Amino acid sequence: MISDSRCSAPNGSKYKFKSSHLVPESSSAGARCLHARTMDDLQTIKAKLKSLADLNFTSQQDLSIEYYLIINAILTNFAGQELITGLTMYINAVLDHNISLVLARELITHFCCNLDTVEHNVSKQVTKHTYSRLQPREKGYEEQVSLIRQHLATIYEHERNWQKAIEILKGIPLDNGHRQFTLDYKLGTYLKLSRFYLEDNNVLESEAYINRAALLQVDSKNETLQLEFKVGYARLLDCRHRFIEAAQRYSDLASSEIISIDERYAALRNAITCTMLSPPGKQRSRLLASLCKDERTHSMEVFSILQKMHLERLIRRCEMEVLEINLKPHQRMILAHNCTICEHALIQHNLIAASRVYKNITFTGMGELLEIDADRAERIAGQMISDELLSGIIDQPDNVLYFDDPETLLPEWDVQVKATCDQVNHIIELMTKNNLLPEMVTIKMEMDF
Repeated sequence: MISDSRCSAPNGSKYKFKSSHLVPESSSAGARCLHARTMDDLQTIKAKLKSLADLNFTSQQDLSIEYYLIINAILTNFAGQELITGLTMYINAVLDHNISLVLARELITHFCCNLDTVEHNVSKQVTKHTYSRLQPREKGYEEQVSLIRQHLATIYEHERNWQKAIEILKGIPLDNGHRQFTLDYKLGTYLKLSRFYLEDNNVLESEAYINRAALLQVDSKNETLQLEFKVGYARLLDCRHRFIEAAQRYSDLASSEIISIDERYAALRNAITCTMLSPPGKQRSRLLASLCKDERTHSMEVFSILQKMHLERLIRRCEMEVLEINLKPHQRMILAHNCTICEHALIQHNLIAASRVYKNITFTGMGELLEIDADRAERIAGQMISDELLSGIIDQPDNVLYFDDPETLLPEWDVQVKATCDQVNHIIELMTKNNLLPEMVTIKMEMDF
């Protein structure tokens, strides 16, 4: 089974890390230095690699030690183009020489682990060359090809070449390969693909891979991957404009102790933004109250707007500029009637705020209050009433919006309850008059009175 740690030493020999490179523990420090000094030019490296092909080693361990000394010398003595040439010669020798498949796999695994220690340009060229050599024989080197793909995807990620990163990472046969991958390895790969698709603005594919990851993360004990899943899912909800759900996820991350203070602060800012962009409702009101109580928000520039939204006070459009400056591209999307998400959220909030101040208002007055035209104000109010976000009645002949006062609803309810009780009493009286009530019920009624 393939695990997350693939830089272990070959079978049958002890190795340790020194200067970021694996070297055989069986060779002395003096011998390692001697090898490094005597292999300080490419011709010597080439000759040494050729001699290994010609010599007959009775022990695979002795042969592996020689190869490890050569790779250590290349990584120690060369840089730039010479390092590219040296590493290319090494990988060609390992794949071309008549050595056992088991040893070749071990040497290439160690080689892949050392690619992280060289500079970006060198790593990219050598990784692409190694991948081109291994791809035709992928069935024999499935684990090593997966390592190369992961490393190459990381390189493309640093270059923000998301499509290349996706293409190379999707080639790993997680479900139908000859080797079995660990749950955490699959989970990490699915999360990477989801993130890459999201960066490439392909939300549907991103959601497909986050859903695959969701099935695996339940059984994972890896806290890092669990956290990565939570962040990825929150970002996906944000990009899908499911702002209230994203805000709740960001809020949970903002109070997590396993991430840094800066990351918690960033999550808190995202929670505030998503809460402000979400439509009115009980969940939004609870989040606004929670965010206002959080002392970290008091020093933020958006706190005054946050507080007004919580207290359901009217907000002028110019006040929202503080929020709009930090909006992400997907949060700046233009909706119908040439209205941004932020503007629409502001209008909805101000309608709720107006309902706390006015019992009724004309559409002309409401348009002036919301800084939009009267027809648009009527359409938005009608939609909010239809979606049960606003309690009110529209009088179209008079062009007036009547807000329902929650305090007037209780007396009306009391009247209906009283009317129902009166009807029940009337029925009981009729049944009593006609001797239709059971004897036990009559006795119980007399006892109650």
